[in-house]
Amino acid sequence: MKEVTCYKCDHCNKVVQTKAYMKKHEAKCFFNSKTRSCITCAHFKQDIYEPQGKVRWCNKSIDLTGGLNSNCPRHLNIEALTASENF
Repeated sequence: MKEVTCYKCDHCNKVVQTKAYMKKHEAKCFFNSKTRSCITCAHFKQDIYEPQGKVRWCNKSIDLTGGLNSNCPRHLNIEALTASENF
C-alpha cells in the first residue's frame, strides 16, 4: 500500500494530487464567492426537471446558455445577503 497526499478545494470539495493545481482551481472555482460566479449569486436560480436535467437562469437577464459565468458585474453575493438578513 502506498500513502498519497491530496488537496481538497475549500469551496466545492474537489480533490487533486498537486497543491499548484488546487491553487489554480480555487482561483476559478464557481463555488468560491471571490470569483463572483453564478453559483454564489442571489440572482441565480436552478430547477431540476426530468428528463431535461438542470434548468438554470439569472433573474438579472444574464445569458447562461453557454454555461455559468464568473466576474459578473451584476453579482450579488448570496452569503453576504444572507448574513445581513440575520441581523
